[in-house]
Amino acid sequence: MTQTEMEAELLALRSELNTQAVRTEARDIEWRRLGLIAKASSILSSLAGLGFIITNLMVSRTPASANFQDQLVMMSILFIMLAVPLMIIGQALHRPVRS
Repeated sequence: MTQTEMEAELLALRSELNTQAVRTEARDIEWRRLGLIAKASSILSSLAGLGFIITNLMVSRTPASANFQDQLVMMSILFIMLAVPLMIIGQALHRPVRS
């Protein structure tokens, strides 16, 4: 191999390494973005559950059907229980950047 062939091969390898580094960084950014979306969805789900609880408390002061109040309680439990795995998934996906 001549000097120019070795230099050309080194430049090609450096270019390939840079391309892989850019892809890896873009992939990490996308995973962190998905983690952030999962965390935000978890917070919104918790707030929706809290809204159902508050609505149930407001409705309980007025005469309403017991079935409607039970549905509000079940929906609040559903949304709050949905928030837990979303927060865990968000925390797992939102990992720190590798150096």
